[in-house]
Amino acid sequence: MSYPAIVYNVMLSSPSDAEEERSLLRNCVNRWNDSNSAHNEMVLFPLDCANNVPCVSAGIDDPRGQAVVNKYIVEPSDWLVVVFKNTFGSPTGKEDSGTIEEIKLFRDTKPQNPISVYFYESTQDERVKQYKSEFFGFWKEYKDESDLEKKFIIELSQVVFNDKYFQKKLAESRKRTEERAQILLMRAASDTKNLVMVSRLTAQELRIETNGLECVGYEMAFELLCKRRHLEMADPKEGSFKLTELGKQEVEALKNFPTF
Repeated sequence: MSYPAIVYNVMLSSPSDAEEERSLLRNCVNRWNDSNSAHNEMVLFPLDCANNVPCVSAGIDDPRGQAVVNKYIVEPSDWLVVVFKNTFGSPTGKEDSGTIEEIKLFRDTKPQNPISVYFYESTQDERVKQYKSEFFGFWKEYKDESDLEKKFIIELSQVVFNDKYFQKKLAESRKRTEERAQILLMRAASDTKNLVMVSRLTAQELRIETNGLECVGYEMAFELLCKRRHLEMADPKEGSFKLTELGKQEVEALKNFPTF
């Protein structure tokens, strides 16, 4: 079953020795999605250098490998989650480690976005200890993977439902989707057959057309109209959806009380 949802990119960052912890965090994000996404109409999409960096990186002038990570992982992320264990990481040519460069870039370019940092409490690495003592911001310690899992599961919901950036982005997305749903509804009402034609372009994108117009970026609006039963399937073979009686009533209400 499909549903309209806003997607937040969650970057999972760490030096190479915390790969297992990073994998654990990814599993936590996926479990949170399983329990919360459909009901709350939001999806957390985990990003990390092991799974989401392309093999070919066109359009990047900086020859450093870290520059590719910055472009494809740091830049699109909404939330940065970092784990330090027993190593500080390797120099990148700009910073003392890739993880440090990612934190600095994220802070400089996204000052309103949340950053979560976890330090292994038994670390023996002096640079990690020093960085923890100098870190400007909130951080947590974890005893082992089980402790990290428990703390991150709690923080997931705390950040998603309470962080100001997340709430602002969610409100903006829902307002935009509502406006587009109304536009799509009115266009369907203007179509001679009250039809909306839908075909799939990619796993995420739909081609949506009505009244001779293509509606680009209206996937969530379309899903919302179907959820509200303002549109229903007319012909599965041709991918057509028709305006329902409930949808027509909504159109009349919008004509009398326009909201955009």
